[in-house]
Amino acid sequence: MEGEGCYVCASTSDEANILLCDGRGCDSECHFYCAGLAKVPEGRWFCITCESALNYTPSPPPSPAAGAAAAEIRRASPPSSPTRYARQPWARLGGRGGGKRGD
Repeated sequence: MEGEGCYVCASTSDEANILLCDGRGCDSECHFYCAGLAKVPEGRWFCITCESALNYTPSPPPSPAAGAAAAEIRRASPPSSPTRYARQPWARLGGRGGGKRGD
């Protein structure tokens, strides 16, 4: 295999199970099981970066009334403690995948 390997586990082994991103100009590779899939998908597959770009729809700006309502809710709510989130596999790789790394 010529690429840099799976963007989740960084392995170049098991190339029969490596997916190649179909995004324009993207050369990301990922094992189907590292991508959380049960099997190699039929048809096109996009890495998480390209999939996010395809699904991007800008949100309309909030109306002044919505901003005032949100501020009122914040004032009426008690302060909360910070929430901790489980780290995703790509978090330890410095992003959500899809890019080349200098490993």
